[in-house]
Amino acid sequence: MIRLRKNREINKAEWDNNIISANNNPKPYNFSWFLDIISPGWNALDLDIPDCSFPLTLRKKYGVKYLATPIFMQQSSIVPNVADKKNAWPDFFSFINKKFRLVDISVNDYSGAHGFRVTKKINLYLPLINKYKELWESYSSDCRRNIRLAREYRHRVEEEISPFEIIKLFRSNTGTQLRDVKENDYKKLEHLMRYCVDSGIGETYGVYISGQLIYAVFVINHADRLTLLFTATSKDSRNMRSGYLVTDTIIHKYSGLNYVLDFAGSSIPGVRSYFESFGSLEEKYYRLYNNRLPWPLHYLKD
Repeated sequence: MIRLRKNREINKAEWDNNIISANNNPKPYNFSWFLDIISPGWNALDLDIPDCSFPLTLRKKYGVKYLATPIFMQQSSIVPNVADKKNAWPDFFSFINKKFRLVDISVNDYSGAHGFRVTKKINLYLPLINKYKELWESYSSDCRRNIRLAREYRHRVEEEISPFEIIKLFRSNTGTQLRDVKENDYKKLEHLMRYCVDSGIGETYGVYISGQLIYAVFVINHADRLTLLFTATSKDSRNMRSGYLVTDTIIHKYSGLNYVLDFAGSSIPGVRSYFESFGSLEEKYYRLYNNRLPWPLHYLKD
């Protein structure tokens, strides 16, 4: 039997402890502190299996409640995400499909996802347990060449970059081409970045040229997982291969430790090949989509 639990009924400490106790290097997206910021008021579905829940990232538009994965959140999973809960997926998906006439979510498994349009997506990650020399040798030859070229510019990687400055750089470059990212999304992102930095689980890295920030990345460092959640680039940083330099710096810093570097995507061919050049491994996750809204609400989100 499935029960819908309101946000105020969720014991956040217990929720987070369940994730930590059941997973090695868990992704940050299902932790309560992440959901509270990125999807305020999130609810949960509970199955009559002990400690088996699923977060509901609810949204509302034109009076219609629907389920969607928020921007800056890659995927959801059962909490805790362990193998013996696999049979819970069909029950969760069946409930979701009946409860919501519009569903657009990304999940780490799609077992029993009947009635949804399923799209396979790719996440790339790199275990950092090996020494740096071994990790360096696993880079592609083009990757090593780009790092050497970046070093020739003699620009160095700095830390503790302001979240506001990182977002400003993004909005001035890539952000000018994006229509789906709203002002409130940027506010949530800055809130998340400041929360993580203030809590000791957020790191920022950047490159300056003549006092001007040209490249920056925000990393969530939590539960032995480094998640490259947000990156801001510029034309200068691409020409100077700054991204290669920063990523190599992070890998060197945490090499030989029981960390996983999570590149958090991507489906964009050029970005994907960039991540792959560092010797990353591939794992799948899935976008589930179903729209049963009547016209004209059918075009609420597509």
